[in-house]
Amino acid sequence: MNVPSNGLFHQYPVDCWRFYPDSGHALVTWAKRNGYRPLLLESFTDVKNVNDGELSFNDFVAVFLKDAATIEQFPERILDSVEGFTNGYVNDKRELLNRSNYTEDQQKIAYLLSNQK
Repeated sequence: MNVPSNGLFHQYPVDCWRFYPDSGHALVTWAKRNGYRPLLLESFTDVKNVNDGELSFNDFVAVFLKDAATIEQFPERILDSVEGFTNGYVNDKRELLNRSNYTEDQQKIAYLLSNQK
């Protein structure tokens, strides 16, 4: 799953699909309550990919397994090759990797404000 995590408000017809670090765990909880056996393999928020000066979103990326019993078939993780991500989870660890309470935009604004003369 690859969905927006933050960005400009864009109501059409509604804007209610922002995903943050706990979203993957919430979806797993919902699926288990409905009789499925999923597993959140990994999730993270990626850095922006700005093309031709266009505004863009940070993407929340989550990889799920339909059945937790198949985990041995998937030893590799995207996070092993991604740089610059924040708030990553890996299935066997509950703590956040590269934890950040602030979005990439908020971090940039704070940096600019702290360097004003």
